[in-house]
This record gives sequence, structure tokens and C-alpha cells, in this order.
Amino acid sequence: MPDDIAEIRAEHVTGPPHLLDAAVPYWRAFQTLHRARQRTAGGFGPPLPQPIPVSEALAYLRACWPSDDPDDREDALDLLQRLDSTYLSIAYERIARETPDVAPNGPSDRSTRP
Repeated sequence: MPDDIAEIRAEHVTGPPHLLDAAVPYWRAFQTLHRARQRTAGGFGPPLPQPIPVSEALAYLRACWPSDDPDDREDALDLLQRLDSTYLSIAYERIARETPDVAPNGPSDRSTRP
């Protein structure tokens, strides 16, 4: 699996994505696990996406991963976490752009504003 798969950014995609056959199980896992993602109250802003719980990822890999090899599952978990980290970075950047008065980690300190 290419190391740079987690570095693909949405703004670089110029049409429907075309995945390498080897990447399809990782993308399916990510899409399935994305639905298990919790969102927390963002203070005065929108709900903030949280990381995919490791327990959910491990349960998915035990139940659905095409390989029973523990090393393959460990590699898959690592890649899923990198995909998730990239997703969260993009999501928080978008939230910051769309709600400039609210920081992605919660409300900004408004006490210093006029």
C-alpha cells in the first residue's frame, strides 16, 4: 500500500476518484468506520468530528478485513488512522473557514475583541 495514500487532499481531486484495486479495502473500511465517528458540541460553533475510535477500527478489522495476518491488520489500522487524521485536518480547516469567530477546538476568546 502506498505510504502517500493518506496525504491525498480533497482539493486535489478533479473528478470521481479512481482507487487502485489494492486501496479499495482500506477506503471501504474508512467509509464504514466514518459512520461510527462521534461529533461533540463545538461550544458556540458547529459540532466537531472526533477521531474514529480505535476500538471500532479493531472490531471492524477483526470482523471484515480480508486478511487474518496480525501484521496486515496492524498496517491497516495505521493507514486508517492516517486517513482519519487527514480527514480531521480537512474538516477542522473547513470549520475554521466557515465559522471564523469559533476556533475548531471550541469558542475563541472573545474577551479581547472590541
